[in-house]
Amino acid sequence: MQQQTRDRLSNPSLWKRALYMLIFSIIRALAEGVVTLVAIFQFITLLVTGSANEPLLKFGTNLSAYIYQIMQFLTFNTEEYAFPFSDWPDEQYDINNCWIDQGDEFEEVDAEYEEEEDVEVEETEPVVSEQADADKSESDEQGSKDADPKA
Repeated sequence: MQQQTRDRLSNPSLWKRALYMLIFSIIRALAEGVVTLVAIFQFITLLVTGSANEPLLKFGTNLSAYIYQIMQFLTFNTEEYAFPFSDWPDEQYDINNCWIDQGDEFEEVDAEYEEEEDVEVEETEPVVSEQADADKSESDEQGSKDADPKA
């Protein structure tokens, strides 16, 4: 048993993987910071222009795929190294994204959202059981006896 452990500890490929795991952990942390900056910039762009920045959507999609590749490597689900040791991910973002200004379609999404906000809620009276009515009248009678010492 000890010999197997020594063999594993002296295996250079194991230590090489550990080094890559450390490097990719640092890169992942930096990439997540970039995702936060992209999200903030996209939100500001949406406020100012009314639609998301399409090149940034593509970059955000690829950056998310890149972080996923790193996480797959770090969790031993793959032995493939992520960028810069392989190609940068080239994922396609959702072209039907409701935050992209597609002319009239964008306005229709806004109209649908506004219609959902205008839904009226019908008020109903609370349902009270006969037992609850009886309990309430007993407590009312008891309360009036406590309040009136002559009774």
